[in-house]
Amino acid sequence: MSLGLALVMATLTVASATCSGAATLAPAIAPLRLDPTVDVPWEPLAPEVAQQVEEILTLQETALGATDLVSYTALFAPLPVPPEPFPSGVIGDPRDRVRRCLFGAMGDGAVVEQVDISTVFIVPGSGNTLDVLARHAIGYRTLAGERRFLLVSALERLRPAPDPQPESPVWQVFDWFVVDEETARLSWPVWLTGSVTLEPLDSRLRAEVTYALFPGFPRAGGRLDFELATTFEVSSVRGEAGDLPWERNGETISVTLPARPEPGKIVSLTFSYSGYVTPGGTARRGKLEYLGVDGIYLRPDTGWYPQPEDDDFVRGTLTVTVPSWWAAAAPGRLIAAPPVGKADESRTFTWGLDTPAELYLAAGPYLVAERITATGVTVRSFFYAREAKWSDVCLAEAERILAFFSDLMGGYPYPNLTLAEAQDFYYGGVSARSFVLLEKTWLSNPEWDTGTRSLLAHELSHQWWGEVIPIRREPEWFLWEGLASYSEALYAEACGGPAALAAEMRAKAASYAQATRFRVASSIAESNAREFDWQETIVYDKGAWVFHTLRFLLGEEEFAGLLRSYLTTFVGRQPTTADLGLLVAEARRDDPYLPGFVELWASQPGEPDLALSHVSLARREDVYVLSFTLRDRGGLGFPRAEVRVSLGGGRTQTVTALCGENKLEFSEPPTALVSDPDGKVLDLHRLNNRYYLWLGLPLPGVVVPVAAGALAAAGAVILFAAWRRRVAARRVDAPQR
Repeated sequence: MSLGLALVMATLTVASATCSGAATLAPAIAPLRLDPTVDVPWEPLAPEVAQQVEEILTLQETALGATDLVSYTALFAPLPVPPEPFPSGVIGDPRDRVRRCLFGAMGDGAVVEQVDISTVFIVPGSGNTLDVLARHAIGYRTLAGERRFLLVSALERLRPAPDPQPESPVWQVFDWFVVDEETARLSWPVWLTGSVTLEPLDSRLRAEVTYALFPGFPRAGGRLDFELATTFEVSSVRGEAGDLPWERNGETISVTLPARPEPGKIVSLTFSYSGYVTPGGTARRGKLEYLGVDGIYLRPDTGWYPQPEDDDFVRGTLTVTVPSWWAAAAPGRLIAAPPVGKADESRTFTWGLDTPAELYLAAGPYLVAERITATGVTVRSFFYAREAKWSDVCLAEAERILAFFSDLMGGYPYPNLTLAEAQDFYYGGVSARSFVLLEKTWLSNPEWDTGTRSLLAHELSHQWWGEVIPIRREPEWFLWEGLASYSEALYAEACGGPAALAAEMRAKAASYAQATRFRVASSIAESNAREFDWQETIVYDKGAWVFHTLRFLLGEEEFAGLLRSYLTTFVGRQPTTADLGLLVAEARRDDPYLPGFVELWASQPGEPDLALSHVSLARREDVYVLSFTLRDRGGLGFPRAEVRVSLGGGRTQTVTALCGENKLEFSEPPTALVSDPDGKVLDLHRLNNRYYLWLGLPLPGVVVPVAAGALAAAGAVILFAAWRRRVAARRVDAPQR
């Protein structure tokens, strides 16, 4: 046996302890049901199609000129409208997004004076669709007569009208959302076709990546920069007519494209390169990326493929060749997965991305399992042999989580979901579009391991908070991570009821308290840098408490509506703290505290400190009057909290009390009162939240533990004194020698 084959077989034995050889893996791979193939939009756009799209934009311009919401949205397909055989990739009613973005921004009674809708690009989409980026420039007067200007870049997704009538558009808009124009210009007019060969025994990667640049891509006919890690060496950059001029400066590869092409022509360029990965991360926390004999996990930040103009989002197909006993996982749809071959052979997996996504890659001696959910979503797990025993329960839990979040926030927007295991990963998990990496030490049975269940809930919630609402550059992380952290608590509540929710939030409060013990001046806004572990704790845990407290202030129905409005309004674009604050203010216009709530809690350090004081009990005829003052001593000006009063026979009564003086009347004498009894407010100092009423006399809650501690100490002193006395007596009575 050759040395190379011996190493191959040794690796297989170590990595698959429960398997006797490569043939054992075959049953886990062979029956995989593949997803529909990806439509490669290489055909140029026909001039008559472009003309039809321009007619739709002209109709939109006319409707906007008349400020006519009905005419505008009449160009949109009725819902539900997923293009067969896969969903559109976004969430919510596009007509509602139009209303919120365009007409909501202009306000009721606005008079439009000038409209200009210009096309930035029209490119083929997937499934016989079109992606159209248009710039809406609108000059208008408000109801008060003020002149305003609104500039919006909107990505509209079109498909042929099912039954076009004379004088009606041949194409119909089935999705619409606001995008950052520069991001859209880079993401949608680019199609990547990649071929990667992984050589784990040599810890190397060889690849050819071709970019097709559709009309509308910036700098066609000029100089274009790509980013590639310095550990990869480029052997050539080719165009359709041969080698292209290029130069490299560190990670930046500058390519001179051919002369500007004729209208409608697609320009392509191909990178050939190879190299290795330098693992990031720390020895204590694990690796950020890795390429080695025991497995591979690569993030886009690794720089393992050329990224145009610092943009991580691409569409296209990726084929990955690995040793025959390995499997490769990536975002998107699995469209090729051959069975396991002989030990000295290889096999190729193919993944396709219809909508722009970050390109992650994981590979290793995986056992693969899959599950089709009740809604038709294909969920797959790529786990090592040791953790593969949890595949079925993890896939079942993932289905329950997707169902829960779909009911809460809107349907899961992708046709599939891939869970891939990573060894010694820096994070517990990381989520990309339809793809989740999970660190092996977190994998267990989620039916009894709440850590695994919470991790799955957190990462799967990022399919909404992070993908539907995307993360771009310099984000305000708590809008994603704080909400994903709170999503853990929401799912815990769905599984275990209010007690599980309270336990989850207590744990987050304790974690936040530990992180801020010596850093009282740190706010969420300052911690968004996430340079240290304690900053991440503030972003995640205090961020979760922002949403939990907001739920109390708004109420259950209003909070659920806020989550849906948040998704519907910002699908495809990145919100800010101010944006969320405006939605909160819109949800409850009658509350003076709510308009500034989100900004206050994000920008200011510390937390509320609810305190009861001036408690008294008086009797007036047959009525007992309980008076007390509720204050926020923490400096955030918190306005109200629930107060629970204990009565005889174990009965209680809960009311919402405003900060300030309060009076409550009862037909029998109360025995105790506590503010925020169910932990709906981030209040770390809870000893001043409770009062006892003993024979009508108010006793602060802090008295009880202090008195108990004093009695315990006194008892210990008495016992010690008695023991010393007894020892001394024994010495006196002992016989003398």
